Amino acid sequence: MHPYIAALAEKAPSVYLQNVAITLAATLLFFWVGRTKLRAGSRSADRYETVRVANTLVAPPAPRRSQRVQGRIWIGVSCVFAFGFLFNLAMGIKALSN
Repeated sequence: MHPYIAALAEKAPSVYLQNVAITLAATLLFFWVGRTKLRAGSRSADRYETVRVANTLVAPPAPRRSQRVQGRIWIGVSCVFAFGFLFNLAMGIKALSN
């Protein structure tokens, strides 16, 4: 067996489960940031709703293209952390079963 693979198998299950919690939190945070950037651009999350001004509804401006691209990038970063989450979850389950 390769020494790196053997080193992975020697860790305690608690190490993997801590990594699961950290990567899950990072995944959710980055996904939330990405969704906010996609929908509202650089504005805060509550400012993308339609507002009533003098008996007319005023729609907020659409997010700029650069903000939408940044949102997609943040969602991509969250996918990288999701793979780490799945890997640590699988290794934690494997370590618990041994």
